[in-house]
Amino acid sequence: IYRRQGQYEMALNILSEGFENARMTGHQRTEAWILINIGDIKRDQSLYEEALSAYSRALELARQIMESSQVAIATAGIGECYRFLGQLDKAEVLLKESLAQANERKQNYDAGIFSLQLGIVFYHQGKYRVAEETLNNVHDLMDRLGDKDAVARCALHLAQISYLTKRYKEALKWLQKVLRVVGELGYDEFVVVEGARMLTLFKYAMSRRVSV
Repeated sequence: IYRRQGQYEMALNILSEGFENARMTGHQRTEAWILINIGDIKRDQSLYEEALSAYSRALELARQIMESSQVAIATAGIGECYRFLGQLDKAEVLLKESLAQANERKQNYDAGIFSLQLGIVFYHQGKYRVAEETLNNVHDLMDRLGDKDAVARCALHLAQISYLTKRYKEALKWLQKVLRVVGELGYDEFVVVEGARMLTLFKYAMSRRVSV
């Protein structure tokens, strides 16, 4: 919860302490989860090299203990870093790999998260139609599963797609949903992280008196 509230130092302190305890007691699965969480925080802080290092260490551990779910999540984390770094082809390959693994294990939630990340990559590649279809499907899945955080992330990126394809009323509709869900969640750090690349969308929304 500290990461989602943007309290990164607090989160990192707790994770670092947990990592040392797990390392000393030989709980490698816990070590891998903590490294994945550290990677998430470093990615949110735009410290991509540090994030890649954490995810890569988690991936190595997960492979050693044959923890397939962690392998897929760490791989997707690396893919997300490449997305932020603008290396979209690398990001697409890794996220598709994670998605295939989740589908093979019939892990619908993980598959949804990887599809969300992949949908974002698609529209950055200019594949607006497939991106919108992907994100709409994930939005509906996460709505059924009750994951409001993922629902809001989908809505945010659907707003950006709508804006980029000049469907401005639809963009505002999706942004209003983001605001509504964020109000229910009580935090909005993911909007800050993702929204840093959507400034023209937010400026448009403000000009139409939609508070963001």
